[in-house]
Amino acid sequence: MKNYMSEINRQNLLLIYEVVQSFRQQSFFVGTSKLSQLLKNMNDVAEFIFSQEDCKAMAVELQQILPPLLQAQSNQDYILQADILEGDMLPLLQKLQVWLQENAELQLLDYLEENMTILEQTDRKLYLQLQENETNNRDLFYNKYEMTLAINGQPTLHVRRGQYDFFMHSTVNPETEAKILVNEVTT
Repeated sequence: MKNYMSEINRQNLLLIYEVVQSFRQQSFFVGTSKLSQLLKNMNDVAEFIFSQEDCKAMAVELQQILPPLLQAQSNQDYILQADILEGDMLPLLQKLQVWLQENAELQLLDYLEENMTILEQTDRKLYLQLQENETNNRDLFYNKYEMTLAINGQPTLHVRRGQYDFFMHSTVNPETEAKILVNEVTT
């Protein structure tokens, strides 16, 4: 159940960004349709939060957020909806995602194997070099690098260098960070 809820909540975190962006760009029809999906998902999230003994504080917070959000929706106050989603709902769902990740055994995909298969087809020479190095350095790599989940459930890379620990990508939303970087490079 927690893995299912983690996936639904991850979708909600992404939907909030899309709704807020749409409303801020005055694309109200797009934002409203995405908000509709978010609110459908929130039924499952609310039911889950209210059923968990450890989530009482989140349940109280959700009870305070939903009435103003629904009132803003009925008033078609899109900017207020964006503000509530961004300022209140997003932090709550991020807390929930952290709680879910700490209390569930989430599986991280092995991206290395998938990437190596693609590389073998596109650049055989580099593939063979990496295969040779990978066999020799796999333990060294995994002692320095750890793939973890960002708050929104997407993978991100944690690096350990001596006494320093840091993340290579956003710990909140690595996909949005990647889109911004790609947009800067391509424009």
